[in-house]
Amino acid sequence: MIEALLRKMIKSGDLVVHLPGGRTVQAGDGAVAFMASDAILSFELFKGAGLLGSPRLTAWAIWFLYWGGQVGICWGMLGA
Repeated sequence: MIEALLRKMIKSGDLVVHLPGGRTVQAGDGAVAFMASDAILSFELFKGAGLLGSPRLTAWAIWFLYWGGQVGICWGMLGA
């Protein structure tokens, strides 16, 4: 199951590289923001560590990066 998920992630990354024009940058930036939100969330859930020790800052960062990442990915993929 994990191998199949990794294959899909690699395939998704391959699609982003082949987008025309500046859309690759938008989708790539969105993907980085999305992964950053996941990393912060993982540290919070599994290590109990927040950004600068603030649960509120951590929550805001997670949601800001999550939604910003989704917008970036969609914007790049749709060519907006």
